[in-house]
Amino acid sequence: MSGTLRRRTAVGVISLALAVPLGLAAPATAGAAERPATVTAAQIQVDPHAYNGRRLEDALGIMGIWVVIDGKRWGIPDMETYNNLFYNANTLKVVDLESIPFGGQLSHDALLVKSPTTGTRWLLSNGQRRYIMSSAFTAFQFDANKVQSLRDVVLNSIPMGSVIDI
Repeated sequence: MSGTLRRRTAVGVISLALAVPLGLAAPATAGAAERPATVTAAQIQVDPHAYNGRRLEDALGIMGIWVVIDGKRWGIPDMETYNNLFYNANTLKVVDLESIPFGGQLSHDALLVKSPTTGTRWLLSNGQRRYIMSSAFTAFQFDANKVQSLRDVVLNSIPMGSVIDI
């Protein structure tokens, strides 16, 4: 074996040895069937607004449940709050949840309210009321049976946040 060939072989072996732990290459023993392809949101660069209205969980189910509003993920603090808002348990498992910008946490007491005179529906959370467009109410799968009527004088005293749309 010539000196040049030995150097190229050594460089190739060292490169592979460094690439495997960094996840840049598969180990030689791993077959295609053993390593299913996984595409993350960051790899395909999905616009986070495409997730508006979706409830998300990370692929391992350890980061809790999030709802995407305005292209940002908002944490749902507990199942009581979840059940105050939604009529089903449909969530989407996402590999790269951290690629969706963090918006904050919904407050523990978040709930859906409506005006008795206009029928407009609002999400109350974090001391704000956010008007929910009709199309967003459906897309977010908010539970119409959980909407509570709140007197206009009380509703109007709560600071207004941004509109929730899809």
